[in-house]
Amino acid sequence: MNRKNALNRPFSFFLIIFSCFIISTPSYSATTIKITPEITELPSVGKTLIINVEAENIADVGAFDFSINYDPAVIIIDGESSVSLSSDLINSGKTYNIANLDIDNNAGKMEFAAYSLGSTPGPGGRVSLADITFTVQNHINSYLTLQNVTLMNSLGNQYFDILQNNGQVVITHTMTATTDADGTMEPSGKVKVIHGSDRQFIITPDTGYHISDILVDGFSAGTTSSPYTFRNVTDDHTVSVKFDVNTYDITFESISCGSIAGETTQRVQHGQSSSGVSVTSDQGYEFIGWAGGYTGTENPLVIDNVTEDMNITARYEMKDMTLLDAISVLQILCGITLDNGTDILDVNNDSKIGIEEVIYILQTVSGNRDNITCN
Repeated sequence: MNRKNALNRPFSFFLIIFSCFIISTPSYSATTIKITPEITELPSVGKTLIINVEAENIADVGAFDFSINYDPAVIIIDGESSVSLSSDLINSGKTYNIANLDIDNNAGKMEFAAYSLGSTPGPGGRVSLADITFTVQNHINSYLTLQNVTLMNSLGNQYFDILQNNGQVVITHTMTATTDADGTMEPSGKVKVIHGSDRQFIITPDTGYHISDILVDGFSAGTTSSPYTFRNVTDDHTVSVKFDVNTYDITFESISCGSIAGETTQRVQHGQSSSGVSVTSDQGYEFIGWAGGYTGTENPLVIDNVTEDMNITARYEMKDMTLLDAISVLQILCGITLDNGTDILDVNNDSKIGIEEVIYILQTVSGNRDNITCN
C-alpha cells in the first residue's frame, strides 16, 4: 500500500520547481482545510464511509500535501484505490498528479500529496481535494485529525496561517421529541444524538399555558423546567411534553359598609371570564366602585379575559346627609314613627338613635363634617 518511495523523487523535484517561483508570501487569508462531513455516522461493521478533504477560501489550488490520523481499531483504509483525487480537480481542466500516497493502518495514519504543472490557475473558492473511503471495524466514537498541511497556488506561492477543521466518526442514537398541541419543542421530531453526548431541548408553552410534565420513554422526568437536557445519551429515547392551561385566583372582598353576593373566591382559566358578583350597600352607605386588581363601577361585575391573579375590593361612601335626615331623627326623638325605608345613620353602632346621630347629621348638613368612605 506504500507508494511513498516510488513517488518521493518526482514530488521533491516538483517542490524544487515550485520554489523557484516563490516571490513573496501571498496576501490570501483565512484559507481553511477541513474534513467533510465534520461528523460522520458510523455504518455497520464491514460497511464503508467516505470522507472528503476540502479547501475553503482558496484563490487557486496548485499543489497540496496533508496527512490524516485515525483510529485503526474503528476504521481502516482498504488499499490505495480507497484514496483518490476529487472530481473538482479532475474536471478542472488542469492536470493534477499524485506525488505521494502512504497508508499505514497499523499506526492509523495516511499521507497524500498532489501537484500540477504550469502557471494556469487551478480551481478556487471552495474546492474538494481528495476522497477517502474507510471501512468500519468497530462501533466507537473517534476522531479524524489533519496534520502536516501544505497548500500552494499554481505559481508556487505557499498559503500560510491555514485553519484546520478536523472530523469525527460517531455512533448516533435517535431521540424522538414530541409535544401536545399547546406548545412547541426545539428540536423536535427525529433528532440524531452522538453516543455519550448531551442533548438540550427548548420547550415553549403557548400563551396562557405552562409545562405540566416532561416524559422520557413514557415516564416523568421529574422536572417542568426549560431548557430540558438529557445527559449521556447511549440509546434511542422518546421525549414528550404535556402542557396545561394556566388558572388564576380571583378574590372579591367587602371589608365593611356592604356585602357581596356571588362566589367571592373563584379559580378561572386563562382567557375565560369570572362568574358575576353583585354588591349591596349597608344602610347609610352607597357603593362607589372597585379597587385593587380591577377598577370600575359595574354592579354586578364580571371579569372578562382573565390573565392573572386578582384581588378586588368593593368601596363604599357614606351617603350625603340632608335636612330631611335631621328632621327625621328629631321626629324619632319626639316619639314620631318614621315611614319604612327611611335611612338613618347609626354613628356609634349601638343600634339606637341618640344625641350622637343628631349631632352628626346636623354637622354634616351644615358642612362642618366630611363624609366617610368605606373600603
